[in-house]
Amino acid sequence: MIAAQSEESMAALGISGIGIVSGGGIGKDETLYYLKKASHNFHRLRRPHRQHASSHFYGLECDDQAIDATVADFSSPLRTASLSTKAAVAVLKQAWQEAQLDQRQVDPMRIGLVIGGSNFQQGHLLLLQERYRDKPVYLRSHYGFSYLDTDMLGVLTELFHIEGEAYVLGGASASGQLAVIHAARLVQQGCVDIGIAVGALTDLSYWELQGLSNMGALAVVPTNQKYESCRFDQNHCGLTYGEGSAAVIIERVDPANRHQQSIQIAGWGISIDGNRNPNPSSEGQARSIEDSMAMADIQAESVDYINPHGSGSQLGDQTELATLKQLGLHESYINASKAYFGHCLMAAGALEIVLTVLQMRHHFLHGTPGLNQPIDNTFRWVKDFKEKHKIRCALCLSYGFSGIN
Repeated sequence: MIAAQSEESMAALGISGIGIVSGGGIGKDETLYYLKKASHNFHRLRRPHRQHASSHFYGLECDDQAIDATVADFSSPLRTASLSTKAAVAVLKQAWQEAQLDQRQVDPMRIGLVIGGSNFQQGHLLLLQERYRDKPVYLRSHYGFSYLDTDMLGVLTELFHIEGEAYVLGGASASGQLAVIHAARLVQQGCVDIGIAVGALTDLSYWELQGLSNMGALAVVPTNQKYESCRFDQNHCGLTYGEGSAAVIIERVDPANRHQQSIQIAGWGISIDGNRNPNPSSEGQARSIEDSMAMADIQAESVDYINPHGSGSQLGDQTELATLKQLGLHESYINASKAYFGHCLMAAGALEIVLTVLQMRHHFLHGTPGLNQPIDNTFRWVKDFKEKHKIRCALCLSYGFSGIN
């Protein structure tokens, strides 16, 4: 997907509001501060449903109390809501306020919502099932509908009075970016005036973490060694799990209106490999990038910044760089947001779009902690925080299991 600042087309699709929650903080200001630290906060995962007797899983988790404080002004639906849903309310609240939807009279039936993710409450459900394992008859009745991903949809539409098209969209680790694309399509096709995309916080249990570990996808932490979430480094060893959620609000904007200051969405591309296995396809990646550049009517030399998928796996990193080089995109600046936030899985694409928007708005490039020996030195790596860099055109990439590009 491409986000670009352009002043040519009238009534373009623009991003008018963003929200973010991660292990790096809540909201834009805390996130910007965290990025400038040039280091990360990875730790042994602390939630009780994240470890079993023999595990030692690492990653980055959010501050529960900070999330609760952010959503404290909302009422009853959140009393029994999952961590994923509370985080979604927190990010949508931020984006809603930035887009000034609370000050505008927008018909609720002209507001649409797309939630990116599926099976994203696994940890929450595991805790409930263990609590009532020996007394299932006492299980609260709302479990009958709250175990569904659509429960988040119900909470968000109720709290924010959204009555236009709304649905949950699963695309593995590409879910967050797919949600942004589909929200943009809703606006583009005139189905709604305001399109909202939310990348759902993926609350993994130790079962999912163990599964990722057994397939060799999860990074292994050496004993008594400082942990680095390596991306595109010769020491890359797999993904590092991160909690995160993000919201993006899209509507038509007039580039001539200097008060809107919106980042425009110039184009996007989606391709499917036709392959159940999790191995990446350079051909599929290239098709999605070429389609997005064709829609935006730009050439490779116009892209001056790339926010890559950067999962941290050897095959994934090497394939992604080979694709970018094949398309002549190795001259663009490139960093890796997952080096700060971990792999936020289904929310990753939306969260990384928000991080790209922040870099475009504030004219900087964040660094890439742990990138000491790049696997390919011909790229313009941003290893350290780079101030005063104006991004004109950015390319954001997300890939998911089952060959989703």
